[in-house]
Amino acid sequence: MSKTQDREKAILDALNQRKKMSIDEAIALLSISLSSARRLFIEMENSGKVVRTHGGIHLVSAKGSEYSFEVLESRNITAKRQIAASAAEILNDEDVVYFDSGTTLLQVAIAVKARLQNKTLHRIKVITNSFANLEVLQDSCPVILIGGEYHASRRAFAGYPSEKFVQSFIYKKAFLGADGLDLNEGFMTTDTDTAKLNEVVIKRSDTSYVLLDSSKFGLRSFVSYASVSEIKAIITDNGLSEDNLVQCARANLEILVAKTGE
Repeated sequence: MSKTQDREKAILDALNQRKKMSIDEAIALLSISLSSARRLFIEMENSGKVVRTHGGIHLVSAKGSEYSFEVLESRNITAKRQIAASAAEILNDEDVVYFDSGTTLLQVAIAVKARLQNKTLHRIKVITNSFANLEVLQDSCPVILIGGEYHASRRAFAGYPSEKFVQSFIYKKAFLGADGLDLNEGFMTTDTDTAKLNEVVIKRSDTSYVLLDSSKFGLRSFVSYASVSEIKAIITDNGLSEDNLVQCARANLEILVAKTGE
């Protein structure tokens, strides 16, 4: 193993015992500098192994109880904005669309609002489970916020009432998020209620897209909500390796790579 891999293993071994670690503890454990510890924490977070908090890190929870909209909102923000801009361009006038919750979908809402304001998109209707999306779009187009059990950490609604609600509509397009993509298991999330809600939406949609940045490729999460065959395409950034692209092609999964600089 490389030096970085050795350090990551030592960190993960320690986290399996104590669940949380401060940056000072990592410095002492590995005998490294502050800058090296910070860089290591960032790399481990970007690869989905840990979540950074103020002054430290903790393990990703298998059940998603540690999900935090606020923590994740600024992670990989450039990639999320590029993905969002490309997703917004897929929309056509008078589309009825479903927007999933999550920080990437929030950026989609922001990009769609810009298109509506500059008159390159007209008369769309949005159905969403995300309170954050509602806050962005409420003064730009009709928005239907579905009800259900409120998940404060996700700023979104899910659960049985939500599933019944979304069955009332037929969607021209659905834009969904994911916490990971395993080509065998499919698109994955940490939350079972969100997974079930996405399953229902996909069945009611003419076309479904999943938006995820390249750091989530190969990551396995708690529950799968769709196989690769159920999704029209994924929209991602330009960070995919050649091996990732080959594997997706073999799985007949269409890849839409966001343009840089958008």
